[in-house]
Amino acid sequence: MKVFVSLTGLILVVLVLVSIQHIYTKNGEHVGNTASSSTVATAPAFVLPDEEGKAVTFADIRGDVSIIHFWASWSPDSGSDLVALSQIVEEYGDTIGVVAVNRDHERQDGLAFLEQLGVSDTIEFVYDAEDTYFRKVGGYNMPETVFVGKEEEVLLHVHGAMGYDSMKQHVEKLLQ
Repeated sequence: MKVFVSLTGLILVVLVLVSIQHIYTKNGEHVGNTASSSTVATAPAFVLPDEEGKAVTFADIRGDVSIIHFWASWSPDSGSDLVALSQIVEEYGDTIGVVAVNRDHERQDGLAFLEQLGVSDTIEFVYDAEDTYFRKVGGYNMPETVFVGKEEEVLLHVHGAMGYDSMKQHVEKLLQ
């Protein structure tokens, strides 16, 4: 009986948390300053190492619209979103700035994953094994994508997978 009561309590807690998340998001998207407190209004600065250990900053990736994408090899949707992001980079070129932030604790896990996907030549990849930058932007899901404007303002923060069509739709809208 104690196990049943404990399990019921756990289920209720999970349902409440899911409900709260649903209230603060619409299809996983937070737009500009109307977002919940977990989303920042201005993209925080970062200095993160790339796969060779070279420091990369936000200024290095800036475009008319900049995309900061968080991923990890252990996230089921990261692969398809990275492939989609690679296609977006090929389509829009220098118009957009893109950085993909890997959250794997072991850099080799991320590198092996990228090798399998075949996207490592199209996107700037950096590593945040301690999740410092992920926490700064209010991340709580995987993958996550933050779209940033020319003035470093967060235009859109998507919690969860996007896919190619959704990414393209947002990039085109934000470039107008």
